[in-house]
Amino acid sequence: GEAEAEALWRARRAVSPALGRIRPKRVNEDIAVPRSALPQVVREIEALGKAFGLVVVQFGHIGDGNLHPNILFDPRRESEEKVWELAHEIARVALRHGGVLSGEHGIGLMKRDFMLEAVDPETLGALHRVKEALDPLGLFNPGEAIMGPWKASTASFMSSPGWAFLWALGFSSSGIRLGAGSGGSTFWTYAVLKIPDKMGPR
Repeated sequence: GEAEAEALWRARRAVSPALGRIRPKRVNEDIAVPRSALPQVVREIEALGKAFGLVVVQFGHIGDGNLHPNILFDPRRESEEKVWELAHEIARVALRHGGVLSGEHGIGLMKRDFMLEAVDPETLGALHRVKEALDPLGLFNPGEAIMGPWKASTASFMSSPGWAFLWALGFSSSGIRLGAGSGGSTFWTYAVLKIPDKMGPR
């Protein structure tokens, strides 16, 4: 009922303030994995936290597989370099279990380099060309784009079913966000590109 729902929301809203009492700083991860993989993913992340000697608190939107492992630390006593190493390992856990780097918050600077492991070079090349076409002067999120020697041909990408689907969705529902380039929009673009692969026979 409503009372139960409110109690759950009250507990959820209390999580972030409570974490600040444990350690002064935190890195909030935002992975998403198939729901069937959640128990194993949670166990693996817990084991990683112990191996790195860092406190990791896990919560999220379990119904859609979105998990928020929070790495808590005190920069006066704990290495931030170790924190980022752990964040990278958590990302790898998600990828190993068929998940993605972000289910909600996007890629941005924090996970930019992780994309090199999450997405094949051809797809990254396609994303880079979309960014370049929409933002030729590099005004949107400067310095955030993933750079590299992309080998996929523009012609093969432009002729794929995903291209029309991408443009139709991008400009009808979220054109500005797509144009923003490699922040949250990079993941969004990737998600759109992958949808046609799962649509089945026509």
